[in-house]
Amino acid sequence: MTAQIRLDGELLEGIDVNNGLRQGCTIAPTLFNLYSCAVTERWFSRIQNVEDVGTRLLYRLDQQLFRRSTSGAEEFDINDCQFAGNVALATSCAGAVEAIREYHSAAAGLGLSVSFIKTKFMVAGHDITEEDTQPIVTSGGNVECVSEFVYLGSHMASDGKLDTEVEKRISAASRAFGALHRAVSKTEPCQFSPRDLCIRTILGISRKKQWEQHITSEVTHQMWGDPEAISEKLIRRGVGWLGHLVRMGDSRTPKRTLFGWLPKKRPPGGPRKRWRDVVKADLQTVGLLDTWYSQINKELTKGQN
Repeated sequence: MTAQIRLDGELLEGIDVNNGLRQGCTIAPTLFNLYSCAVTERWFSRIQNVEDVGTRLLYRLDQQLFRRSTSGAEEFDINDCQFAGNVALATSCAGAVEAIREYHSAAAGLGLSVSFIKTKFMVAGHDITEEDTQPIVTSGGNVECVSEFVYLGSHMASDGKLDTEVEKRISAASRAFGALHRAVSKTEPCQFSPRDLCIRTILGISRKKQWEQHITSEVTHQMWGDPEAISEKLIRRGVGWLGHLVRMGDSRTPKRTLFGWLPKKRPPGGPRKRWRDVVKADLQTVGLLDTWYSQINKELTKGQN
C-alpha cells in the first residue's frame, strides 16, 4: 500500500506503508479475520489428537441453572476464545507446550506472527506444582507464567478472585470524580459523594438550598431522572445478561457454559460464589426465581410476533 502526504497544497512523493490500517478501510480487518479463522482451523486440526488440549465441560439445556442430577448430560470442549487480535487457548498443564507451539507454527505458515512479548500463560486450579509454572520454551521465544493478567481490559487472577479488578474500577472512578471535584465544589469542603456533588451542581442545588429545603438524595435523583439505586442497576444488568444468554442458539458456547459444569466435583468447604450464584440471588430479589425462563421465552415470542 502506498500513501502520500499533502504539504502546502502539493502532494509529496509516495511512500510504502507495510503496516497499520488505512483510515476507513474495511478490507484489512476482514482479511485479518479470515486469516485468523484459517489459523485457528489449522491449529485445531493439528491438536485434535493431542491429549490434554482443551477444557471438557458437561451441559444439559433443561432450563436448570442449579441441579442435583447430572444424568443425560452432553459433552463439549472449549479450545480457544478469540476477540480481535487476542487469542486465549484453553488447555491443561500437560498440553500447554504442544498447544502454544502448534499455534505458533500454524500462524507462521500463513505469514502471521505471535507476539511472545505479550503472550503469557496462567495456571488455575488446585494442586499446582512448581513444574506447572515453568516458562514454556518455543522457537519464537519463551512464554512466562503469571498469576495476574489483563485480558480485554479486565484483570484476571489465577485464584479466580475479583478483588483486584474491583479495586481497579473503584480507583478509576475515584480519579475521574476527583478530577471534577475542584471544578464542581470550587474550594469549599463537601460531605457528599463526588457523584452526588456533580448532580447537585448541575441541577443548581447549593448546600444552603439543600439544607433549607430538606432535599434528600432520593429527591435529587428523581429530579436528575435516574431514581434507580446502584444495587438495582446491578440486578437489572445481571438479569438482562441472563436473558441475553438464554436467547442464544443452543450451539453457542456461552449458552452451553451457562447450563454446564466441569466433570470434577467442586472442592470441599465453602466454594467461592459463581456468577450463577449471584444471579440466583438477583432472581430471588425480583421474584422471578421460579418463572424466569418462561418469562424470557414469553418476551422472545412476543418479539418474534
